[in-house]
Amino acid sequence: MNKYEEKINKFVASLEVFYLKLHALHWNVTGKNFKAIHEYVESLYDDATETLDSAAEQLKIQGLYPVASYAESAKLSIISEWTEKRDLTQKEVVESLISDYQALSTLAKEIRDEAVAADDFFYSNFYEDVIADYAKVLWFLKAMDR
Repeated sequence: MNKYEEKINKFVASLEVFYLKLHALHWNVTGKNFKAIHEYVESLYDDATETLDSAAEQLKIQGLYPVASYAESAKLSIISEWTEKRDLTQKEVVESLISDYQALSTLAKEIRDEAVAADDFFYSNFYEDVIADYAKVLWFLKAMDR
């Protein structure tokens, strides 16, 4: 496994933790924009599932094993678990999402850049698409945070 493939496993682990965190944000958001934020976060965890599956399958295509246990994912993840049991304001949810998407985007850029340097377009093209998707999500979230 090369350096960026290790980072891909970190990305997979981060998406696994993020997926569960997205559910916590989805379930606990409150406020006058509840329905819109609740439904938007649901779309984000649906998208996260697809990205997670694709990133993990890329490792399998290369004969590697993606992280597949929650304990290991929690250790490798750049995303912090959500452990609080309380209602959340729209602002708290959006700010948390902005922070997490920025972190995931930074990791995706590192993977893409290392793959490009190695002329590995199998990975670089996929992560280029992830970066573009996350840029759009961040645009939406930042507009919501105004």
